Amino acid sequence: MNFQKKLAKRKNLFKGKGTQRQASKKREDLMIKISKQKKEELLSKKRNISQFLNENYEDKEHIQELINNLPEITSNLINSNYEDPLPLVQNLRTIVSTEDEPPMDEIIFSGVIPYIMNFMKDDSNNLLQYESAWIISNIASGASHHTEYVVNNEAISEFCRLLSSKDKKIQDQAIWGLGNIAGESAEYRDQILSLKVFPKIISLLKNEKSTLFLKNSIWTLSIFVKQQPPPNFDEIKEAFPIFYDLLQHQDQEICSSALWGLSWFSTGELENIQTIIELKIVPIIIEQFKNNNSKVYIPCIKILGNISSGTDLQTQIVIDNGFLPILKDFLKDENPILRREACWALSNLGAGTTEQLGQLFQQNIFHQLVKILKTDLWSIKKECCIVVTNIIEGATIEQIDFLISSGILYPLCAMLEFNDEYVLNVTLSALYTILKHGNQAKLMKENNGLLVANQYAVYIERAEGKTKIEKLINHKNQTISEYSENILKTFYKEEIEDYTEF
Repeated sequence: MNFQKKLAKRKNLFKGKGTQRQASKKREDLMIKISKQKKEELLSKKRNISQFLNENYEDKEHIQELINNLPEITSNLINSNYEDPLPLVQNLRTIVSTEDEPPMDEIIFSGVIPYIMNFMKDDSNNLLQYESAWIISNIASGASHHTEYVVNNEAISEFCRLLSSKDKKIQDQAIWGLGNIAGESAEYRDQILSLKVFPKIISLLKNEKSTLFLKNSIWTLSIFVKQQPPPNFDEIKEAFPIFYDLLQHQDQEICSSALWGLSWFSTGELENIQTIIELKIVPIIIEQFKNNNSKVYIPCIKILGNISSGTDLQTQIVIDNGFLPILKDFLKDENPILRREACWALSNLGAGTTEQLGQLFQQNIFHQLVKILKTDLWSIKKECCIVVTNIIEGATIEQIDFLISSGILYPLCAMLEFNDEYVLNVTLSALYTILKHGNQAKLMKENNGLLVANQYAVYIERAEGKTKIEKLINHKNQTISEYSENILKTFYKEEIEDYTEF
């Protein structure tokens, strides 16, 4: 059963009648998709920079000299009569480990990589093997064609074999190399997983005390769950006790990698979300916000936000653990990335049940949402539009009255001025829902013998929303044009021809 079918089943089980569009995934129906291209603290690949090099002039001069001598180095490695190629391999490793852009294309074109691969296979010389593995893992950290080249030269099978080395440094380098290859694509990741590598890495991690080894290993494990589509759960489930154990590690980088791994894993499948809940990870993540470690804030918000996109029961666990007050604070944070992530998480919480919306309203966040819509960065305004739309979709008339009294209409209607189809669809959806509630209130009063207008339609017109909707009648996007026309026909009862002049 694919995710969409599971999601539909979940809506039937947990969402009340008429609330399907409240679900987080309703954005697809509204032609709204949150961009996943967010700046992340962890990269899909990383190079092993030479630790022995200092940031001084002599070292940079030495590296430049080696780069200038690269043709000679590679030629000697290919045609060498040297009894000990180790110094040449170390020189090549130094070149590919520079913080500046190393000449990886030149190294590949020289034809030296197959020779380096042969050195990796030499179990009689651990140091040469280690240096060679370092070179290949760094080549794999480059562009896609660099990774493809080493894969075509059997790098995956050789790194997998080196996991059984008795030398801890070689094991570490093999794990690093596999992480770089898996970070390139889901296809490479699945190829690695098919070789039953995951249990080997897990086994190496058990009872491991070395901080450096843990850093590289947990980073690699997190990369395995990052690529989409996600791997089969049964292939990676053994990693979760490791992630759990390292969530509170004193090393911030290790803790951050574990959290990023969980954030990627929690995207999509309800079973994945449930696994995180059953491991009682949510309270631990909430505690992370109290540790004043800003590096973990974003993955923590992502994890809890992903859980909030699950069933109503899963969403409630996040709320019960105190996530709402935390998000309220992040809406005012100086870091724009955190404000954006807070809005994204709130958009999932805002798609919850009536009771959950009531808990959200108790936080009194709407003046801050109004401020964001008025003055914040464009990317954050877009996320805030989804927050407001999701809340409005499930709000009662009383709650919509509260939103209007908070001043939401003017900045919301102002979003119709921007030529962004994403934002226009969000905003039109929110206004349509408000107007629909206004019609219901109007009918109730008319049934009691009162002749009244749709008060919400009046409010939107005063906020210049009607005028802006009129201009959208001629929008090049047919959906937006028809949506605008439908709003005007349904709630303002005017001739459409009157708007064609705009």
